[in-house]
Amino acid sequence: MKDIDLAEYGRSIYTHRDNAHKLDSINLELVGYYAYYSSEMIPLELAEATFWEKHKDIDAEKPKSDTFVRALWKITKQGQDKIKYERVLKTIEKIMSSLRTSINRASHFEVKNL
Repeated sequence: MKDIDLAEYGRSIYTHRDNAHKLDSINLELVGYYAYYSSEMIPLELAEATFWEKHKDIDAEKPKSDTFVRALWKITKQGQDKIKYERVLKTIEKIMSSLRTSINRASHFEVKNL
């Protein structure tokens, strides 16, 4: 699946703000992206756990601090991907929440115009 263009979805929602059917279609697309990015998070979260196990040195006299290990994780490719996917998922959640409100408003608008 290609990367999501969040800005494009924002523009599309604004463009179709009075069309409940189109907004619902956009919402369904976002559900698909949400599922995709959520599934991409699973191996990243497992990799992070393995990374912590290898780098924390829990058996050492003075284990590395959580802040230090977290910083080490963030500079890895997988750590950066996890940050990106977390941001994308959070933004999709916000957009979908806004869509629910817009769909309700547009539905009422369409009913009034019948």
